[in-house]
Amino acid sequence: MKWHLCLISIVLITGYVSGSNDLTFLRNDSGYSVSATFVTSLPSDTVLNILYEYDHVSRYSFEAGSTTFKEEGEGYYTMEVMLSRFFYQARSHFLRKKEDNRVIASLDSFWHNRGLIPEMIYSHSVYDIRTKDGYTYIDFKQDVRFAGNLNRIYLRMIEGGVKKFKENLENYLYEKEKR
Repeated sequence: MKWHLCLISIVLITGYVSGSNDLTFLRNDSGYSVSATFVTSLPSDTVLNILYEYDHVSRYSFEAGSTTFKEEGEGYYTMEVMLSRFFYQARSHFLRKKEDNRVIASLDSFWHNRGLIPEMIYSHSVYDIRTKDGYTYIDFKQDVRFAGNLNRIYLRMIEGGVKKFKENLENYLYEKEKR
């Protein structure tokens, strides 16, 4: 459960959008990769804002933790994600950038208080946004690596967290579509 909550924060900054028709989750001993394509009827500029802006991201992500807006620059911002469950605590800082029709989210720093779970050393997510036939498509890719090996049970928990995050963002976008 503790590990699951930590990894939801990783996946959090990444996203999934309504109408997903594929999801590929590839795992290995020291991390995982995710790729998916999602379709929504929302305009591409609205989707870009939902995937980038802190107010949106904080609403559909980090169900299990708290987020804090840290710093903003031209075309980027940083946010902190704090998770605390029982005896486990983790703090992650993420850098989020917007470039044309793309949002990039990268791990800036990670700290946690348990040696049972390896340190996260890399997290990089890319959302490429395109339009076709009146719909907006989001091509999503994420790669996450840890300093040590993860057992298969943790990796299955991570995959469950990815699917839960997908559901949260799909529901968020669906609500925006209804308006």
